[in-house]
Amino acid sequence: MKTPGTTETRSGTLARPSQVWLCAALLVAAGAGVYANSFQGVFLFDDFDAIRENPYLRSLWPPREAMKAPPGTSVAGRPLVAYTLAVSYRLSGLKTWGYHLVNLVLHLAAGLLLFGLLRRALLSPRCRERCGPAATPLAFAAALAWLVHPLQTASVTYIIQRAEILGALFILLALYAALRRHESPRSWAWAGLAFAAALAGAASKEIAYAIPLLVFLADAILVEDGYKAAFGKHRRFYVLLGISWLVLGSLVWSGGRTVAVTYRSESVTPWQYLLTQADVLSHYLRLCVWPAGLRFAYEWPLARGPGDVVLPGLLVLALLGLTGWALARRHAAGVAGAVFFLVLAPTSSVMPLSLTADDHRMYLPSAAVLALLVLGGCEALRALAGARPDLKRPIAAFAAALLLAVTAVLGLATWRRNKLFANDFELWKEVLDAEPEHTRALHATGMLLLERDQPEFALPYLEKAAGRGDDPKACRVENGLASALMMLGKYEEARPHLERAVQLNEYFFDARSNLGLVLLTLGEADAAASHLEVAVALNPDAPQPLTYLGAARLKQGKTVEALGYLQTALKMDPEFHDAKAYFALAKEALIREASRKVEALIAKGWELCGQGKLVEGMERFHEARTLLPKHPLIAHYLSVVKAKAEEDVKRLEEPPPEALHVLATAYAMHGEFEEAAAVGRMAERVAELEQQPEEARRLSERVALFEARKPFPDAPVEP
Repeated sequence: MKTPGTTETRSGTLARPSQVWLCAALLVAAGAGVYANSFQGVFLFDDFDAIRENPYLRSLWPPREAMKAPPGTSVAGRPLVAYTLAVSYRLSGLKTWGYHLVNLVLHLAAGLLLFGLLRRALLSPRCRERCGPAATPLAFAAALAWLVHPLQTASVTYIIQRAEILGALFILLALYAALRRHESPRSWAWAGLAFAAALAGAASKEIAYAIPLLVFLADAILVEDGYKAAFGKHRRFYVLLGISWLVLGSLVWSGGRTVAVTYRSESVTPWQYLLTQADVLSHYLRLCVWPAGLRFAYEWPLARGPGDVVLPGLLVLALLGLTGWALARRHAAGVAGAVFFLVLAPTSSVMPLSLTADDHRMYLPSAAVLALLVLGGCEALRALAGARPDLKRPIAAFAAALLLAVTAVLGLATWRRNKLFANDFELWKEVLDAEPEHTRALHATGMLLLERDQPEFALPYLEKAAGRGDDPKACRVENGLASALMMLGKYEEARPHLERAVQLNEYFFDARSNLGLVLLTLGEADAAASHLEVAVALNPDAPQPLTYLGAARLKQGKTVEALGYLQTALKMDPEFHDAKAYFALAKEALIREASRKVEALIAKGWELCGQGKLVEGMERFHEARTLLPKHPLIAHYLSVVKAKAEEDVKRLEEPPPEALHVLATAYAMHGEFEEAAAVGRMAERVAELEQQPEEARRLSERVALFEARKPFPDAPVEP
């Protein structure tokens, strides 16, 4: 029987919709409140490659283009993340508020899904008897603590970790839809939504691989009568979800993102990485309970052997054992343990990654930890209330006050941490205060100082960061150090660092371009050109390598080719100073080359005229005039030739075709094309009368040229 204002689930548990909606509204208000100042956050580290220098997010259409990403960036192979970045770009361009807005909306959506999922789980057949009456407040408490926890700033306020939010969002959506399908008359619709969430998760982040496994565990433990029963009833559904693994595998294979790279100079074995993760996981767990010591980045010390991680290792093994025991006993806590370990498995097991520890990896796993803490606290208070029934009301009031106090403390910590994300210097300073030798922090601080034109202050940071890694990412440190040296005019010192950067990553555009500039400055034009050609091929839309390639071609004596590159660079950036300067030099060089050729052409033309070959001489004058139209000697010699041609025709009673041809050409060279055509036709008739068909045909072609207002056929003229 239902009471007014309630709804009844298939399990028979009563729920109040107004209470649910109120909780949802409070969650949104709390989450939006603590992240209201996150919009001031700046672009950081991986944001630059994936957002600021990403050409694909400039347009939302066609979607296929917007879902692309530059190889090696953190969004490569994650098309849905890339597309949401294009949405943010449409909102605010390269201003960060649009990116923070989308991150916050996604975080709030994940919080609501977590609330709904926990509530459905507590109302499931396995849990409803013990937790059903308190399902809504318990789910609310856990979701609220998770939403405002400062640990989540690593995903919400660090823009590019939107991938973590999206991956978690679709895991939560798939689990929620999978639970709803058991109690809905339209179970097929919920199953379809779970499948869509699995596919979307695969297009967002690799942690979505866990969806089919978690759905199976949730079904077997919370709803069905064991693993065998769940698989027997729903195996087709699980196979359907498993299709997402094929999608994920293809995206990982073709994504072009480097998975196992490191800033460390020493190699890391899978065993070392696994041992180190015991310490990292214990750190993650501490941050969930006591979020002091949060950092934007870590350079975690590697464990050399089991002796380095005895206590953390025992803790992790104990938690693994408890999770296994709970799963074997089909205890609901086993699902939370599975979420924690399965979601962290890709980054916290045996695959050595560049970043041994990162707070953003705890985005979804922290939900499992906080849910267990809330439920454990509830059980403790329930036991106390059972022992002292007279304290039931004070205990309930204490629980509400405790939740309010914890939320306030966590929210204030999140607010303060968001303010730190608005100052990149302070964020990296926090890292360096904890780890003075942190390579990424040293590199990032140096690059920030370079952006502020302070190379002398940047140099010590970059020198400390350089030479510590042997993988493609270390090339950025070498290039940063070289950039500082170049700004200080130390090109010879910059050269070996750029050569090392190119050796580490031959496709690194910045290093190729900078190395070309350094070699050009050192006078090695041929070597510079070879590197600059590669840089232009890597990024045809950048004016800098085009400019310096033009300068290299200029030094190689290829002036026309140089002008082509420089003109293209100026079209891209009309205000680029170096392009304008080299373009002016190239024009001067072209004029000098043209002057030398003009002088040679004039001399040759006059020589031919002296030999009586007046038409051939005028053709050389025409070529010279094409290069330098206002050269005074050309006009003078043409006047002399014209006068001589007129005198020869007047002197002869019956001038031959050749004399008439010379006069016609002289007229054409002076721009008198009507007279040239008339005299040319006269020469043609004379040639016909004298039965010179070949000469007549040649003269006919010349007349056609004069009528087209051309003294000679067009021909490419090289300076």
